[in-house]
Amino acid sequence: MALNIIHNKKLDDIIKNCVTGNNEAQKQLYNLYSAQMLSVCLRFLKSRMDAEDALHEGFIRVFKKIHTYSGKGSFEGWMRSLFVNVSLRMLENQKKLRINEEEPEARQHAIPNGIIEQLHYEELIQLVHELPDGYRVIFIMYAIEGFSHKEIAEQLNISEGTSKSQLSRARDALRLKVKHFCKEISLSK
Repeated sequence: MALNIIHNKKLDDIIKNCVTGNNEAQKQLYNLYSAQMLSVCLRFLKSRMDAEDALHEGFIRVFKKIHTYSGKGSFEGWMRSLFVNVSLRMLENQKKLRINEEEPEARQHAIPNGIIEQLHYEELIQLVHELPDGYRVIFIMYAIEGFSHKEIAEQLNISEGTSKSQLSRARDALRLKVKHFCKEISLSK
């Protein structure tokens, strides 16, 4: 518990110094959070180069907006939402984020018990990256980043119903991908 208090005090000091434009504090903040925020960007963007661009753009925004952080809630959560927004805007600018509300319903694909547990995190994320962009973004926002359907709808300018149906379709598509992936693994053994 004492370590947590020390960490929070140190982070508070870094944030205060970033507000004043202190370069050393900005470097410390970058070093503390760059790996985590790169992971956030990589979940949304398929290319590492795009994710690194989003990381740098995200930190520029953090340093410009850090004075708006109220101290209420998690600083990491506040930062994470900025990086999600930067990643989403990058997808929109690349014309890769299309959410089609009129796609046919995906079919349920049952996955035998225990298969998901056999996948490594990297394998599962690779399968998520293979989803169509609209499915992938909503799946990540909801299942990984913890956004509500209301928040997703506001962020993406879609209805909550569209968010829910896209998530359902994403799950169905992911189930099918997992099933095929596991079949390929068992055939290669």
